[in-house]
Amino acid sequence: MKGKDEDKLSMYEKTGLFVKDHIDEISAVVKRAVIEKANFEEALNELMYIIANAGGQTTGYTQIKENARFLLERSMLKIMRALKAFAIDENLFDLKAKNDYSRTDVERLRDSDLFTTALRIYGLANDNEAGIANYSITHDNINKLQTYAKSFFEVIQLPKDKIGERSSYNKLIELKMAEIDTILYDKFDNYLSLIEFDNVQLYAQYRSARSIDNSRGTSSSKQYSGTVAAGLTVMVIQQDYDQDRSYTFFNKGNADLQIGLSTDGVSINSSSVTLQPGDEISRDASDLNSEGNYLLVQNMGSIDGKYEIKADK
Repeated sequence: MKGKDEDKLSMYEKTGLFVKDHIDEISAVVKRAVIEKANFEEALNELMYIIANAGGQTTGYTQIKENARFLLERSMLKIMRALKAFAIDENLFDLKAKNDYSRTDVERLRDSDLFTTALRIYGLANDNEAGIANYSITHDNINKLQTYAKSFFEVIQLPKDKIGERSSYNKLIELKMAEIDTILYDKFDNYLSLIEFDNVQLYAQYRSARSIDNSRGTSSSKQYSGTVAAGLTVMVIQQDYDQDRSYTFFNKGNADLQIGLSTDGVSINSSSVTLQPGDEISRDASDLNSEGNYLLVQNMGSIDGKYEIKADK
């Protein structure tokens, strides 16, 4: 992966953690957030699967095709099961017969048969979209099936000796990240904007999770920077606690800041560090707290603050 993609992946993970921890609050405002949370988690898991294959010992045409087939099979089985359940409940025997496939049945299909079956299921899903909506199938799920089918067809049409192995993986990663970006931009950014003025703290935490840090490099050192609104607290990073991790904190703005570790990602519950404008202070994690997987910055001033944090790992 490119460095900028690694930074985005870190942002996806932070955002996923935030959504998981606060889905009850978000869905109280937008009920559909529960569905989009599942879509986001599914897309992120698929991205991690692609990355794992791209970085493994086995590359080449076979692995690329296996990856594309996995995504198509998973998408198709999900919709087929919903169609079958709908058909059983509505006594639609012909529809049931057309979707009566087990996982093993699907896995045994030849590549060409898998593609044509996927297109047929896509047509059935469109025809019965209203009915299968009651079985957790969205319009986006149906469109994804078509997208995966087209991607799989492109792969199986490529000559083995002409496929660009690494570039093909990068293309799959690019497409999956674009899908995740769409969920975040079109869905959660809009959902959370609805609570910006009613729950300022929660909105600030979301924007912090959505920020892309500058933590990549050839060494294990990390660097984070950002702003925090007056009177608010933001989560900079979530990572496993390491008592030997060393931090250097910089106050780059004009408001007093308080920085420390947290066990819940909401409030600082450690020996925090207070920085006035222009201050630079270094501390080990063990100096701050004996636990805490979240690093928080709190603005104690009446104007927006700006911070920079460096960690050795």
